[in-house]
Amino acid sequence: MAFFVPHRTYLRCLLSNLTEKEVLEKARRGEDDKKIREQLCEAYYYLGEERLWKGNWKGAKEYFQKCIETSAYNFIEYQLAKITLENMKEK
Repeated sequence: MAFFVPHRTYLRCLLSNLTEKEVLEKARRGEDDKKIREQLCEAYYYLGEERLWKGNWKGAKEYFQKCIETSAYNFIEYQLAKITLENMKEK
């Protein structure tokens, strides 16, 4: 049984060992809808951060919005995505 290890997966993505598509495929693995939503919340947030770091504000905004749409309210990534989106509106 393979376990999803978010921090390692995202770190590998940020270091260009995984594509965005591969990260999202890993996040969608599982049989529990709640767990999948939580994994997607994390994936969307960190992929949004990566796009932000690369200067792709529009792409980052899309991922942060997807993060919010997961409704994983208790996740720090959800809260950070909300704050980041609010800050992006101000600019």
